[in-house]
Amino acid sequence: MSPLLIAHRGNTTTFPENSMQAFTSAFERGADGIELDVQWIEEQLLVVHDYQFDPTQSFAVLEDVLNVFIGKGQLEIEIKSFSTEILTPLKNLLSRYSLDKIELTTAELAMVQPIKKLFPQLNIGVIFGTDHYQPWMEERTLVKKTVELMQTMNAQVAHVSVVPPHLLTENLVSKLHEKNIRVHSHIPKIELKEQVRLYQHFDALSVDELTFDDMALLGAVRK
Repeated sequence: MSPLLIAHRGNTTTFPENSMQAFTSAFERGADGIELDVQWIEEQLLVVHDYQFDPTQSFAVLEDVLNVFIGKGQLEIEIKSFSTEILTPLKNLLSRYSLDKIELTTAELAMVQPIKKLFPQLNIGVIFGTDHYQPWMEERTLVKKTVELMQTMNAQVAHVSVVPPHLLTENLVSKLHEKNIRVHSHIPKIELKEQVRLYQHFDALSVDELTFDDMALLGAVRK
């Protein structure tokens, strides 16, 4: 099967990121799902990416997002928090909805186990950034670290970027799939022809999910 195409923060080509309009448009344009960021701010689960956001601006509330978009496709919720304080209100909210197509993700490895404990039935995604690897690591070590950390954390989806460029390889995808771990990567907003090439490359590697920033990619790969 081809990778799921997940609109990164919605349709940011036309609308503000993480906004209701961006999410609506992404689904209308044919995205398989949306990625959104959630923070616990002043007793609210706000949909906002930057930690140092402008407090004078208004942001979507996660409850409103769930009320509108549950059932429309994959919802990939990145927990933007260094503290477990966000988890109880998030659990209380999510308990009211069908969770079939929800994935919780984090880039903070220390957050994975607390998230897993409170949400044992959900797919948990771990975002591996360049800070998780060292320049001296060869492919064999990169693969070993990624696979073994995913197993240790008992997480289901490895979010692997193309940096370092020799990390997202057929070998890594194969090793993760052997452990029943899904593989997720990202296509940045670059020249459309290069985006399509990346999509085809990831498809050939059997990557399971792709976030993307440019809505033109949908039309280009689904003609």
